[in-house]
Amino acid sequence: MEPLPGQPNVFGFRFESSGIGGWGRLEIPARKKPMPLHVVYDHQCAACEADYIPYDRDVACPRCGALESARFDFISQAAKSLLFNKAKDGTFLPPAWWATSLGDNVLGMLFPLFETCDVERPADFDAFAKTWLASMDWGHRPYLMNHVLGMARRLADELAKPAQAQSSGRASRG
Repeated sequence: MEPLPGQPNVFGFRFESSGIGGWGRLEIPARKKPMPLHVVYDHQCAACEADYIPYDRDVACPRCGALESARFDFISQAAKSLLFNKAKDGTFLPPAWWATSLGDNVLGMLFPLFETCDVERPADFDAFAKTWLASMDWGHRPYLMNHVLGMARRLADELAKPAQAQSSGRASRG
C-alpha cells in the first residue's frame, strides 16, 4: 500500500479475491493525540512457570519463591505511561487499551487504581490498594495479587518523587 499523491492519510491498494480484482481506497484518519505508552513484557519463572514481572533486584517468584537473575525495569516504564496519560488527557486512564502482554495487563489494572486514588485521595494508599486489588478476580493466578500490590507501592513511591522534589524547592530542569 502506498499513500496517494498529496494525500498522506489515504492509501490506494490492489486486491484480488476469488479471481475478482480491483482497486481500493483506505483513508486513515490523522491522529490528533498520540497513543498511550505500553509496557510489553512477559516472563515465566524457570522453576514453576508462574507468570510474573521481576521488577526489582529482590523480587522473587510470587508463587514458588525462586529468585531469578532476570530483571525488567517495569516501575519506571509504568510511571512514564501513567504520567503520559495524565499529561495528555488529564487522567491516568488511557482512552483505549489493548493488552497483549503481562506488563500491559498489569498496567490495565493500575490505571484505574491510580485514577481513583487521584480523585478520592485516600489517607492510606496501601490499605486502599489492597482493598482495590482484593476485589479483582485473579483467576488461576491468585499469587499475582500481592505481586501487583508490591508494584503499586513502588509505583506510588516513584510517582511521588517529582512532587516531593518540587515542594522542597529541589526541582531541576534538564
